[in-house]
Amino acid sequence: MERVAQDEVVVVTIRNAPRAVLLSSERYEALVAAEAAVLPTLTREFDELFARMQDPAVRAGTRRGFQADGVTMGKAAHAVAHRRGK
Repeated sequence: MERVAQDEVVVVTIRNAPRAVLLSSERYEALVAAEAAVLPTLTREFDELFARMQDPAVRAGTRRGFQADGVTMGKAAHAVAHRRGK
């Protein structure tokens, strides 16, 4: 516990396999806060992506992509690769 109190992380093992981790309450609180900050960021990014997908031109392009046959998709992939220099 002294090592944990000095902000060290202690891994508890059973038969040489990690089973638990001991860490200071300060480090635990920082990890929880960091994890909590991820959800709003992911939500914002998803909302922005979803809004872009609602653009009529993007929706039409997506619909054409899902309706395209293999030959058409192959030609489109080849054209994109050629434009990118691959």
